[in-house]
Amino acid sequence: MGFRVKVAPGVRVSTSSRGLRASTGGGAVSAYASLGARRGRPSAVGRSSVAAHEAELRAGTGLDGVDAARRAQAAFERQLDAYREQFPPIEKPVADVQRIDAEAHVLAAQLEAVARISHLRPRRRRAARDAAAAAARAEAEREQAEAVRAQAAHQAEIDVAWQRLIGNDPAVVLQALEEAFEDNEVPAAPIDCADGWASVLLRCPPLDGIVPTHMPITTPAGRETVRAYAATRRNDLYLAALLSRAYATVAETFAIAPGVAGVTVLTVSVGRGELTPIYCAEVTREEFAAGAWLSDGAPCPAPRRLLNLRGRVREVAALDLAAESQLSDVVRRLARDLGVTVSPETKLTAPRGPAASAGGT
Repeated sequence: MGFRVKVAPGVRVSTSSRGLRASTGGGAVSAYASLGARRGRPSAVGRSSVAAHEAELRAGTGLDGVDAARRAQAAFERQLDAYREQFPPIEKPVADVQRIDAEAHVLAAQLEAVARISHLRPRRRRAARDAAAAAARAEAEREQAEAVRAQAAHQAEIDVAWQRLIGNDPAVVLQALEEAFEDNEVPAAPIDCADGWASVLLRCPPLDGIVPTHMPITTPAGRETVRAYAATRRNDLYLAALLSRAYATVAETFAIAPGVAGVTVLTVSVGRGELTPIYCAEVTREEFAAGAWLSDGAPCPAPRRLLNLRGRVREVAALDLAAESQLSDVVRRLARDLGVTVSPETKLTAPRGPAASAGGT
């Protein structure tokens, strides 16, 4: 199929406290922060993972087990609802001008000027106040003029950064996306921007890290208990969560990078020292806006995607990349950057030589 995905020269992917990070190695540019790519989100502090609640469930019995199952279900539903988050398109900021309070300057200067003059010498006090007021107003005017010049310089930086962002300058787009993804609950990292397309890496935990093994239920007799999910149902829910995460990441990419015409998102699972590619999709901005990735209001597999559902229970399995040489090279590069191996279930093309092994995809 030939997916538009690669790792940009100089980009290295690593793990961080958030789970995933891409670094260009070129250092930050101060104007990037002025674009306001970083979006505030509700804090994830205190939100335990599905795996943590599952451990409680295995250790607990009775009502304690039901409570753990409820919390695991709530944690999972946050994953399912990731696609519902709204990402307003970024707008070019306007630099603020510092407003100098001239009257406050005058008052402070006058108080200081008469502090050592006796109240018995009103003429001298009046003259001192007048002189101090004139000097303070002149200083305030100078400070205000300097603030206007500083605002103009800052706005010029913003204008340059904005033009580079909408013009798809790879360094600016990657930096803006990296800052935007940094506070995501779902670990993601931009890895390339070229020819109007952005490549984004998404890290998804394995099945047991997302989907609970049990659901809380109430029996016909009114007793609260838990019931195990059927294997097929768990796999379907895992795919739904995976698609929800991918959809939200693509939505944020389009919002933060207004010049990007399309996004390729590669989703991998990393565990036990192995990296497994499990989903790859690409979508244009127009297709995304038209809802081509939605069915009945929820994310469905994108029009162009790689997805391997194995067996009767529809297990999300490693991708077959035997016909995808560029994507195979990307997977090898990512595994090397993360210090893991590619899972043996993943089918890859043969390495294309020294350039591929060096990451020149």
